Amino acid sequence: MTSQELAYYMYRVCRFKLKSGKEVYGVIWEDKNLRGEREYFFSSPGDFRHYLRSRPVKGTAALEELRYRLDLSELVGGEVLEELRA
Repeated sequence: MTSQELAYYMYRVCRFKLKSGKEVYGVIWEDKNLRGEREYFFSSPGDFRHYLRSRPVKGTAALEELRYRLDLSELVGGEVLEELRA
């Protein structure tokens, strides 16, 4: 999946199909690393909400465990399940 295709699914609770055939449920979002490069992350909806609330406290190990770095080439499809609510 390209970043342009992924834009529709970002910041929404979705079911994603991976190249391996597995299906995963959660939220994908974009963030920038220390070099200013775009990276994509995945987590459960609850962990994503917690990540957003805790984000000002950067660099804590607990915060890093709430998200997983994502390789877009592993995604083959997605389906939006619900919109996130604050």
